[in-house]
Amino acid sequence: MRGLRVSGLSSLALLAACSSEAGSPARDAGTDITADITADVTADITADITADVTADVTADVTADVTADVTADVTADAGSVSARVRLLAPLSGAVLGGDQPTLRWEARSEPEVTTTVQVCTERSCARPVVEQTVLGGSVRLAAPLPRGRYYWRARRERGVFSATWRFAVPGGVRPHSGSTVGATGDVDGDGRDDLTVLWNIPGYLGDATPIGLRAGLGLAELHGTSAGLGPVRWVPIPMGSVPVPPTVMVGDADGDGFTDQLVGLRDRPERTRLDQFAGSAVGLISTPIHYIVETYYSAVLPAGDMDGDGYGDAVLSLNYRAASGGGVWWMRGSAAGFLAPARFAAPYDSRSGMVTGSLATGDFNGDDFGDVVVCGTEGDPCRVFTGSAAGPPVAPTVEIPPTMDHDGFGARATSTGDVNGDGFADLIISAYETRRPQLTSLYLGSAAGLPTAPSRVLEDCSGCFPAPFIAVGDVTGDGIDDLVRGDDFSMLQLFPGGPDVLLGAPRELPIFGNPQPLRRDFNGDGNGDLVVRRDNDLGQSVFEVFLWEAAGFRSIMTFQFGPSTTSPHPVEVGVAPARPAFRLAARRVARA
Repeated sequence: MRGLRVSGLSSLALLAACSSEAGSPARDAGTDITADITADVTADITADITADVTADVTADVTADVTADVTADVTADAGSVSARVRLLAPLSGAVLGGDQPTLRWEARSEPEVTTTVQVCTERSCARPVVEQTVLGGSVRLAAPLPRGRYYWRARRERGVFSATWRFAVPGGVRPHSGSTVGATGDVDGDGRDDLTVLWNIPGYLGDATPIGLRAGLGLAELHGTSAGLGPVRWVPIPMGSVPVPPTVMVGDADGDGFTDQLVGLRDRPERTRLDQFAGSAVGLISTPIHYIVETYYSAVLPAGDMDGDGYGDAVLSLNYRAASGGGVWWMRGSAAGFLAPARFAAPYDSRSGMVTGSLATGDFNGDDFGDVVVCGTEGDPCRVFTGSAAGPPVAPTVEIPPTMDHDGFGARATSTGDVNGDGFADLIISAYETRRPQLTSLYLGSAAGLPTAPSRVLEDCSGCFPAPFIAVGDVTGDGIDDLVRGDDFSMLQLFPGGPDVLLGAPRELPIFGNPQPLRRDFNGDGNGDLVVRRDNDLGQSVFEVFLWEAAGFRSIMTFQFGPSTTSPHPVEVGVAPARPAFRLAARRVARA
């Protein structure tokens, strides 16, 4: 349209020039026409230009505003959708020190900040620590007092992550970043809980009915300031036979609550593992099912073996079938455990027998869970250290039998940090009918477990290894302590410290087998205890003790019977009873 107007103006100029030569009247008329046309054309051009400029400016402004608004909305939406995912320490961890490094999944944008809060209550209404940092980790600026803590994180304009838990044992350690144990808090209130698998009606305390229906289910008791609260019943569909041991397995789905695995045999030669997820009200009654085609001998929580922020478990299969025996890795994910994957082959390929025992822990302090697999008949114990790729196929190190003892590996136990250096430690027991029973302590370090023990206890010949368990810090010095015992002798308390197992133990007026539970039921920071024994009526008796200044105090007793049909505490691997033992401790030089 502008091209046509320019051409019109040129013709008009020629007409005006011709008219000026013809005379004055024509010139006046031409002048009027020229003025009118010029005014009209000028008005049109001005209107067009104004419209074009206005349209261009409006388009540019609209585009800029739209781009800015879209960018802001997209950034906000991205922050919400990319909710911070925590990585370590895994929820429920007991730390090896008081100044941990907290890690989460980092964003690709290096300029995005993350705010981290550490609190003493789950709501985090009053954070005791709040730090804003770049990247995907932060070491707390100051040590934390002994206690249980919650932590969470969020990015700019984002929402907070799931809330995770960790416990600080107290004391001063040279290495403060590792995990030395795990708690068992299914409802996330900061106190440990106890779950018991029932398959008949039972009684709680002095023959007081607890009102449970006949059938199969989990009796869930939540920790309270007084010890343990009322029973909450979680039913399990009938048609299955419970298979001990079954355990609390840490936070498999990354939501901040401890989960539970229950073993059930629903048909011959097949085992089903049911995962019950923890929540603010306790275990969720609708489980996730995992089918294991062979019998298993052990299932243990394994921390986070690949560092992805989800709790893992290991499963020992003792009978060869289509899937094969060996030790299997159950990897956690947002949806729960993934299908098990074998990483350790059986020791004996003919029978499929794989282990005398399993132990798990972070023995080198790198935040990856490690697994110790012990064989039978004098086999060495094999250590598989976790990494970003998970457990290796080949062992990282092999621990040879102590004094060539044929029964080496009869029991392996992760003891927590019993010498106070910030690393998880290991006890391996050896049993042989005609030789002294040996209990060897291996101290963890940044280099991992050593091949030679640091302490050895010699007990009576033919005695089956009495169980050693870590009960947390009951003496108040910030270092884990050990309890050992059996049905025929009083429990013995070994205080932790640099000279652990070298001094004489303290005898406790309690008889029975201490169960491998690290629990603080009333949240006072002291380790509590569950002990099993058999009475004269053929009943299995489980007694719960709280640690107080003067020692352990009994608060609750479970009686199950007859023993042939008795239910199983889901976290308990029952140790056989054997005669009393003698103690002869000595220090062993490091290799």
